Amino acid sequence: MEIVDADGQVIEPPTDTVYLCRCGHSATKPFCDGSHARCGWTENDR
Repeated sequence: MEIVDADGQVIEPPTDTVYLCRCGHSATKPFCDGSHARCGWTENDR
């Protein structure tokens, strides 16, 4: 699966297994860096 940005450019994942950021606080967007745990975000905070 390829992940592309708004301009259609492929975003190379940093590892073979990745998680996408949902909290908006990741320094490695669109990939999760665990920031949700530090900011207290939960999936109910949509």
